[in-house]
Amino acid sequence: MEEEEYAIVSKKEFLALKKEIEKLKKNPLEGSESGESLQSSIDNLNKGLNTMLEVFKQAADDLKLEEHEAETVGKQIAPMQEKLDMLIDQNQKIAKGLVTIADMVKEKLEEISEKAAERPRLPPLGPAPKPAMPSYNSPSSYGQMPSPPQGASGYPGLPPLGMPEGLEEPNFDLPPLTPPGAPPAPRRTVMGGLMK
Repeated sequence: MEEEEYAIVSKKEFLALKKEIEKLKKNPLEGSESGESLQSSIDNLNKGLNTMLEVFKQAADDLKLEEHEAETVGKQIAPMQEKLDMLIDQNQKIAKGLVTIADMVKEKLEEISEKAAERPRLPPLGPAPKPAMPSYNSPSSYGQMPSPPQGASGYPGLPPLGMPEGLEEPNFDLPPLTPPGAPPAPRRTVMGGLMK
């Protein structure tokens, strides 16, 4: 075996060397410029991570608050949603009913038009001939129908006009045809004579 050289070192120097070795173990780059920049970067990274953790905590708290608010709003909206669903259902039923009624009306109109097509057509009506009016020579009082001459009705083949003997002309009182507030009109009978 080879002989190892030993040097005698004071205890004070030995402890100082031991401390330096411990420092190097903890931070091997402590005395150099790169070591100082590395340490400051690590410190900045720690600060950034702490800030980020605080932001995440605040976001989590906000989400919990929003979930609670959403639940509260959901509880308030639920009755309105039920009512809207009922209205939609009723509107659908009404719409179906209207469509059914429209179909029924259409069917009835088709039936009526078919029946009208089956009926025989009447010839178009022309102007009606005017009957000859009898002329009377005797003047009549206002509102009374002149009586035709005895035995003549003014129309060939018809019996004379007038009431049969022994019967009186019926007297029907009709309501006056005057506007409200106007003086009352003289009353007339059904046959057109004035009542006295």
